[in-house]
Amino acid sequence: MATRALSAERIIRAAYGITRPQTARRVVRFELLGGSVALAVFRHDGDVGQTCVRVARRLDDGRAVQMRKASRNRFANLHEFLAYFDEIYARYGQPTR
Repeated sequence: MATRALSAERIIRAAYGITRPQTARRVVRFELLGGSVALAVFRHDGDVGQTCVRVARRLDDGRAVQMRKASRNRFANLHEFLAYFDEIYARYGQPTR
């Protein structure tokens, strides 16, 4: 499980430059969906704790690209947050262990 989280972290870092020790945004979770799609959930500490999600994909040639249409900046409520994850998991696969 830790290996998959580290793989997801590498993909997100290559695509977005998001790392764990940042002051304004704190990564809560990394997930690897399938074998090449990574998801990072993070919170903006300075923006009333808003939760944001970034999605990236590792291409066959080794590059990591941002998936901006799949990423979200804000959620209105918990129902919308859970519906978003249901949609992402249906589209790209469940995080495997």
